Amino acid sequence: AILREGRLIRHDDLDSLCQSVKELRLTGLENIPPALLDSAGILRRASTDAGSVLVVEGDIPAIATRIRHATNCDVIVVNLNLDDIFLELHR
Repeated sequence: AILREGRLIRHDDLDSLCQSVKELRLTGLENIPPALLDSAGILRRASTDAGSVLVVEGDIPAIATRIRHATNCDVIVVNLNLDDIFLELHR
């Protein structure tokens, strides 16, 4: 379980938690379309020299496919460790 400000925000086993929160690296895409950012499941976005990074939760394959189709960029799915997941859920 993960708590934030005394409230339960996630109650999953560790494997499910690790499978449901991932980082997506979008190569060659600096500006993410605003409509895409309003999509469910996006926890955080950042820009890098190589493109953009999204931290997402939920149905990762579906989110990655939706982004690929909307942007025509390469999407690399990166696993996060438990510390990173905890921090992302507390931002």
